[in-house]
Amino acid sequence: LGHFYLSQGKAEQALGEFQAIVKQRPANLGAQTMVGIALEALGRTGEARTHYEALLASMPNAAVAANNLAWIYAQSGDRLDMALQLAQDAKRLLPASPEVDDTLGYVYLKKNLPPLALRPLRAAVEKLPDNPLVRWHLAQALAATGDKTGAIAEIEAALRLSASFEGVAEARAKLRELRSS
Repeated sequence: LGHFYLSQGKAEQALGEFQAIVKQRPANLGAQTMVGIALEALGRTGEARTHYEALLASMPNAAVAANNLAWIYAQSGDRLDMALQLAQDAKRLLPASPEVDDTLGYVYLKKNLPPLALRPLRAAVEKLPDNPLVRWHLAQALAATGDKTGAIAEIEAALRLSASFEGVAEARAKLRELRSS
């Protein structure tokens, strides 16, 4: 039921369902993880962060929680070394996940290590070619490593896919900058 509520955009109801499961079965990793995801969906990032931190303290192999916490840290620019460790742990536990590849690449970008970001971001784009945010992340890494043509192509692809992804204004500005240079 919680998954249904999330799929319908009813994150508050989903959170209640997952919290009820966790209350009955605190060791249920899936439900614990979904509590954090529902909190994120509600924009309650601080609570999600605290939840993921507690979850990982008790269940260190919670790969999705590690990935999501790495993302939260990277987005805030906070605890980037820990974000990298978490993303690497998630990659070890979920080696084929394009979402994990995107997070790992994004963390490398935030740590100002764009050459290291290229491989996981290319892998993420290969598996998620219709995700404009993933393409934007790859474009950032390409631009930072001097591949102007590749960066322009990825930004254009991202903008064709969506006019409203996270970072779209920055992507448009970067595209103008790259075209004029």
